[in-house]
Amino acid sequence: MYAPANTAHFALVIPTVRNDFKVLAFHGTEAISSLYALQVELVSEYPDFDLESLLSQPAFLQFGLNGEGIHGRIEEVCVGEAGKRLTRYHLTLVPALHYSQISVCYWHGAGWEIAHNPVPGEHPLPADPPWLSVPVPASLSMEMLHSNIYRYLWAERSDDLMRLSQRHDPGEWLTEQLSQAQEWGWSAPEQVHFLIISKLNEAEPPLIKNWLPHNGDAPQVHFERLFNEVKFWSGESSV
Repeated sequence: MYAPANTAHFALVIPTVRNDFKVLAFHGTEAISSLYALQVELVSEYPDFDLESLLSQPAFLQFGLNGEGIHGRIEEVCVGEAGKRLTRYHLTLVPALHYSQISVCYWHGAGWEIAHNPVPGEHPLPADPPWLSVPVPASLSMEMLHSNIYRYLWAERSDDLMRLSQRHDPGEWLTEQLSQAQEWGWSAPEQVHFLIISKLNEAEPPLIKNWLPHNGDAPQVHFERLFNEVKFWSGESSV
């Protein structure tokens, strides 16, 4: 009996293990914050198939009209009901993830890096994964900061930026201010914000004639002194 041309063909391909499995049915579960798992029901003419030979083996569950399917790794296998000629088997197919790899080559910054896994196998996710603490290169961090502040100024301070553009190129001006903040050790958001907004709205003559730090000034001391000077001369506070 021929199957219709528009009928999907179910098959489980296990390249490393010879078998005669036929797929009866399968169903899967998937959720946001968890990996998918497919439960596959199979039949075989062999009632005593070596189940251990299937564990951790790569497999492909084919279910589409054009051979589409899902790659994974066999995690669990068990025997079901045994009939006169066929025996049922149940297995779970899960994603084949990086944890079982021996080494990995990846691009970092301006070159390739290689990391080796000393103990390949299944391991729980560490509480503080080191790959989430890879520092951002200084040049990239500065580019991101420049881009974010530039968009903020056009969105929230467009009139001030338009007046500035009559005298300076806004992009170059912002680069100069960020370089100045970096030279003074001003990296906190409130310090960078204070410098840029103060310079953007700087009056003629300017409220502060000397922005340079005094001898021995720590970055925070330098910032607080100038911050209080601006508040005083703008009438927001008294000495």
